[in-house]
Amino acid sequence: MAGAPHYHKPDLPPTRRPDFANDVNSVSGTWVILQTNAQPLYCSDFLNFAQNQSASPGERMATTTRRSETAFTHEQFAEAYPEGIENHFWYVARNGIVSDTIRWIESRQQRPIGKMLEIGCGRGIVVEYLRRTGRECFGAELSPASVQDAVKDYVWSGTDCLSLPEHFQTEIELILLLDVIEHIQDTVSFLAGIAQAYPNCRWLVISVPARMELWSNFDEAYGHFRRYDEAILRRELEQAGAKLVRWRYRFVLLYLAMYALLRTGRGRSLSNRTPAFPLLHRLLGEAMRRETWLCPRRIYGSSIVAVGHFPQRQTGRE
Repeated sequence: MAGAPHYHKPDLPPTRRPDFANDVNSVSGTWVILQTNAQPLYCSDFLNFAQNQSASPGERMATTTRRSETAFTHEQFAEAYPEGIENHFWYVARNGIVSDTIRWIESRQQRPIGKMLEIGCGRGIVVEYLRRTGRECFGAELSPASVQDAVKDYVWSGTDCLSLPEHFQTEIELILLLDVIEHIQDTVSFLAGIAQAYPNCRWLVISVPARMELWSNFDEAYGHFRRYDEAILRRELEQAGAKLVRWRYRFVLLYLAMYALLRTGRGRSLSNRTPAFPLLHRLLGEAMRRETWLCPRRIYGSSIVAVGHFPQRQTGRE
């Protein structure tokens, strides 16, 4: 992958960003973002409701309130992604697992993946990692996030993923949804909307929190609608026209630690901190990356990593 062509994101035409607090009818995109101190989070935009002209002013205001109350401020976003957070073992492990999963897809289709897009990319941690390994990865982040300098030319910040240039959308072969869909009430409509906007995307790489017995104050605080198991994920993908072709639990040791903590009645920490010992975190992250593939896939972990496939689609490269 070292020979990937040098390609910068195309410019977008100037557009007025909707004022979610005062202008429901101005919503042009399909999704509204939630920001947390862990991941950039998307939730449904209540698009059908916003387009329903028969809705009462009170109902519209209730919808608008939900939007404005779930958006994080610039200060909260800065707390979510402090400098150096990419060295935390959780991010180190996830980056490696995502890279391993992409290689598995390439081996399955017997050719390299071309352009890929991470939706809800935050500061571009995964985008930077994948580009550093030679992959042609881009990112879209609805909030006006402060993007890492290394990937500023490859991330659309403050931009709806459904409003990217049409020619760019047709070039995307794989979409990353990393710790995103658990925050979406109507996941099926969200996935179907992505499938329609990106007609040549054949693959989805998805990560989600797993196991409802791990439900905690963390899920409540960060707007999760559910924690996943294989059955829920398979059903949502199939209803959106995709197949679940690979899945497995990850972070088995974290599952045990979280389960034991919650049984004591204590809550989880809600803060993100830059690692004081990056090397130690890197070693721990690499160990958890290998744990994912060494453990049988049905041994419970705190997260699931999965691959979705749109089987009807064929790209011009095949």
